[in-house]
Amino acid sequence: MHPYDHARSSARLHGGRWHDYYSCHAWFDATKVIQCRFTHRALRHHREALEEAISVLGPTVRNSDGAEIGVRILGLQHLDEDCGIVPDARDWMVDLDAPDWLPHDTPDATKLAAASAERFGGEAEHYRSLHDWFLATQSWCDGAAHLLFRHHSFGIFEAEARFGPALDIGSDRFVPTRVVAERHVQTILNRVPPAVDALRRIKGARWMLQATSPRKLGLDGDQSSTRKGKSAMTSREAHTFVVVSTAHLTAQTARYLDNTPAKEWPCVGGPYGDYGWFVYAHEEDANAGPDRIPEDLFTIMIWARKEGFQYILFDCDGDVVAVLPSYDW
Repeated sequence: MHPYDHARSSARLHGGRWHDYYSCHAWFDATKVIQCRFTHRALRHHREALEEAISVLGPTVRNSDGAEIGVRILGLQHLDEDCGIVPDARDWMVDLDAPDWLPHDTPDATKLAAASAERFGGEAEHYRSLHDWFLATQSWCDGAAHLLFRHHSFGIFEAEARFGPALDIGSDRFVPTRVVAERHVQTILNRVPPAVDALRRIKGARWMLQATSPRKLGLDGDQSSTRKGKSAMTSREAHTFVVVSTAHLTAQTARYLDNTPAKEWPCVGGPYGDYGWFVYAHEEDANAGPDRIPEDLFTIMIWARKEGFQYILFDCDGDVVAVLPSYDW
């Protein structure tokens, strides 16, 4: 869901205007700049990220009614609306396809700070907070996988936003934060990977795709589907799917879906016996690399979403939809 809609939801819950809450919700969704796929949420959509949000944004937001609303409360709302739960950071790392370049040894912030002082000048204490921040994720999950939350190019810019453009090392001397942060990541990983290198290794799970919608929240005038006040007959969660012909996919995409294990697909889904495929209608696409959804498939996902469907069943005996491209193979 867009930060604007999260902000409208906050205004309905806490008063004020959506403008009051937009920057808070935009912070949680800023990771979408890395890739337009749901796994971007792994970096800030978890309980541990709430503390970082408070550090960056402050403990409260003052709305236009004069009320102080806790950033933690707004963050919990955001996570619930995007995931259906409030996940822990470790939940994103379940069944992770961990890269072989993660270190076996646990990094030592004290040694790293001393090395920074020797390289850039000043005292180790001038650098300790930065190194501690990078390594604070050690308590988030087991093993070296915790490094994937901050040890990448996006994490370097996060450090700059957190500590400012330059570190004060005394005697009116400064060192660019980004330079020290890059050195930190390079020292530990022997590389500075793009964040997408970590995100593409996350195994998709159903809860990662449970983002609600403005309609479901009653923000667009349809109060019948809001979370409060549901009748007993509508209290159970339900999803809809549309059946369309496999002819709406190119032969190349069909071969890919047939010959590639479902766990390696760039979308959530699987084969439908010998008749076709069943897929989740993603609203986001990585646009590049192995996580890119084929254009013909993503076109149908966009159409399905506009028609109100969450899933698509491609059936060789399904109907051909006139408004969609079709291919003769």
